[in-house]
Amino acid sequence: GSLAGAGGSGRTWVQGPSLWDPHQPQRPKQRMDGDGRGLESLGDFVSGPLVTWVRTLENLVPLGWLQDEPQSPSAPDRQARAREYFLHLADGAFLTQVMGLIDPTPWRARPPQSQQGDERLRLQTLHALLQQLRTFYQDDLQQLILMTPPNVQLLARDPLTEPGIEEMRKLLLLLLGAAVQCERKAEIIERIQGLDIETQTALASAIQEVTQDPGVVLSLQWGALAELHPLELTRVLQDLSSRLRGLVHERNASAEVRGALGHIPATPSPPCA
Repeated sequence: GSLAGAGGSGRTWVQGPSLWDPHQPQRPKQRMDGDGRGLESLGDFVSGPLVTWVRTLENLVPLGWLQDEPQSPSAPDRQARAREYFLHLADGAFLTQVMGLIDPTPWRARPPQSQQGDERLRLQTLHALLQQLRTFYQDDLQQLILMTPPNVQLLARDPLTEPGIEEMRKLLLLLLGAAVQCERKAEIIERIQGLDIETQTALASAIQEVTQDPGVVLSLQWGALAELHPLELTRVLQDLSSRLRGLVHERNASAEVRGALGHIPATPSPPCA
């Protein structure tokens, strides 16, 4: 797919190949410092297209990772470096500065600080980053994020697990979608075009997914829907209807739980001595 047009405004609603499956059942947590399989999974992700993309922005921000990579690292060295770099991402400070490139609005930005080793501060940083992403999509891009948002609490608490990797994948996917639609998109796309063809192809599919799949984001510029082919418009409306029914069901279930809790008699206090 063409990167130059993947994030454009004149778009057709075509679902691209998914780099992650939001409906995939969660597997049991597997820590990345356990057996070799977990470490290999972490290494694959860190060397994959989304992380490769965000690495192209390292030299644009103060907290970028500018360490030299050895030419022929051993397998244990690669695993250790993958783990170290993933924690650099999960820290949230660097990604917050990347978001500052995408959305330099001063009142939205929070001064990032390295939070490694402090779960509470890391969670605050990741939560603020996700909120800024949501605001940018909704206010600047006029798009509503419909995909299940990244679970930043899980990412802050258990980053070195397979579920943690999935949450990071979602976060980077949303960052990528915002980046290729922001005012600096030409510069960002130019950096992507400097990567190898295989990585470019994977990123083009990811961009198509996060900018054109109405199951991931929904354009609030309703005039664009009028340009759709009737069959495509039907699919979009069916998807929206399904999601609306799901939200109503969740609301009703939540109301029932609250109602049931409201009828639970209070536990009597023990008599005073």
